[in-house]
Amino acid sequence: MKIIFLYPDSCEYAYPKYLDKNLDFDLFDQEIMCYTDLEVRYLQGMHELGHECTLLYPRRFRMKVKSFIHRGGYKIIRFPVNFFNGNMGKEYSFKMLRFLKKEKPDLVHFQGIYGAGKFFFIRFFIVTVLYCKWNKIPIFGWYHIGLNNQGKRERNLSKFSLFKWFFHQLRTKPIDLCNGITSINHSELFRLFDSKHPEYYGYSFKQKNYKLTPNTVNRKLFYPVAKDLAFEKTGLDKSKRYLIMVSRLFEQKGLHLILQVFPDLILKYPNIHLLVVGEFIEEALEYKIRIENYIQTNSLEKYVTFLGRIEHHQGLVYYLNVSEVFVLPTYKDSFAAVNIEAIACGIPVISSDTEEIPYYLNDGVGILIPPRDEQALGIAIDKVLSGEFKPDPIKQQEIVNRYDYLSAAKSLIDWYKEVLKK
Repeated sequence: MKIIFLYPDSCEYAYPKYLDKNLDFDLFDQEIMCYTDLEVRYLQGMHELGHECTLLYPRRFRMKVKSFIHRGGYKIIRFPVNFFNGNMGKEYSFKMLRFLKKEKPDLVHFQGIYGAGKFFFIRFFIVTVLYCKWNKIPIFGWYHIGLNNQGKRERNLSKFSLFKWFFHQLRTKPIDLCNGITSINHSELFRLFDSKHPEYYGYSFKQKNYKLTPNTVNRKLFYPVAKDLAFEKTGLDKSKRYLIMVSRLFEQKGLHLILQVFPDLILKYPNIHLLVVGEFIEEALEYKIRIENYIQTNSLEKYVTFLGRIEHHQGLVYYLNVSEVFVLPTYKDSFAAVNIEAIACGIPVISSDTEEIPYYLNDGVGILIPPRDEQALGIAIDKVLSGEFKPDPIKQQEIVNRYDYLSAAKSLIDWYKEVLKK
């Protein structure tokens, strides 16, 4: 099959370094897009299964069209944004649309039907769906982050019946026009399609072709490593007991919660040390300052190390294996793939009881805590460090098998074919 995945936004918002206009524009593509898995590990799997796969995405600053090859083997093509530059979901690229018409793919999978939001009616998704339908290209949508997240302007206009009908059509019709809908977690699919679900959005869709497409894990990149080798590769101090968090950094991910329980944990475990892998995103400057001030005020400098961004191919597996526990106390997270990657490395995981996380994080592989619950977080970390909780290797392997990227890619291909036959 000839498959095209299409990204609605340029992704630089998560990598502040590359917002510098003085940098070579190609660096972002070469260092991030060609190496980071993002949500498109499915493309690598489908490529390995023999399908022709391409990822299209827009870039800010009106750059020229250019092709790259992802380390997974599939093609990536960068397109310039025509207008709405830098606004996620609204970065129109007409050259990208013309490319779809020229290539005549077997299907297009749009990777980001985000919630309604303010001025949602100008989102690139709606334009893309209409364009594909006009050109008889099957289109699938990847749904994420709440259909009812309406902007204040829309809510006010919706008081009038004509506007209410108009906005209802714009929210629901493009989803009906898709050949099928996928989502990263059960919750979004239930809210969209299951009228019995307590959080059902209340929209009746004509098409009911939908599939769970969770994040996956590549066992070639994440696997158990002997402690001695992990310490050798990372150069870390063997006398310390490491906890690790891997995430893009902003308040919702909960780094401050880990730091708040650290003073008490240090009294019991004086040799513990927190490794933080990831960068503060563009919008999290105030949060970064808060974190730095908290560390300084509580004299935690020698107990916390910020390692910055470490991509999978740069040895992240060794930092995970050198650690005794992976911690991600996120407030709300659609999936948290890093949890699965830590499980694949054989270490216990502590994360929040929210969205998809409870579907894979159970008593055999990790500890669930209520979101924002600082006390529960401290207790969970203590259980791991004291040896009271140890993960079950058999259950860990079951989880890794369930989310294997190659199996997931094959399942998605089979579903595409089934839907397109209807």
